[in-house]
Amino acid sequence: MKDNYRVVCEEFLKNRLDAMKRDVQAIRNDLESETKSSAGDKYETSREMMKQEENKIAESIEKLSNQLKMIQMLPVPDNNNGKIGLGSLIRTDKGDFYISVALGKLNYGSSIFFAISIEAPIYTSFVGKKKGDVVVFNNNKFEILEVM
Repeated sequence: MKDNYRVVCEEFLKNRLDAMKRDVQAIRNDLESETKSSAGDKYETSREMMKQEENKIAESIEKLSNQLKMIQMLPVPDNNNGKIGLGSLIRTDKGDFYISVALGKLNYGSSIFFAISIEAPIYTSFVGKKKGDVVVFNNNKFEILEVM
């Protein structure tokens, strides 16, 4: 099951990367096709705004690429001891948490899970806990049903 969650995260990241790459290409096409008009300042302002948008998307692409590399290199922890760490899947009475990269709420089939990083505040609440423990985070109680 944990591998399925990893695949969902990878596909989510790949789809977002593809969409952003298409956006960058569209901006580049617009930049190439835009012709200089007699209103020179308007032309330069428009080009600068497009370049800024392209740079913003390029930064997002780099971040997503790094997240994809991280998820692909995620360790598969030996959870026979039930310890929570990077690569763990925590099943609770309120949902599943996949400790990987910060992607938020994702769908897997008919179920929902949360892909969270080790920097997520809720992750620190799970550290040191095991099956049967109850974690309280933001006044919400989560009973740990299983750690994989």
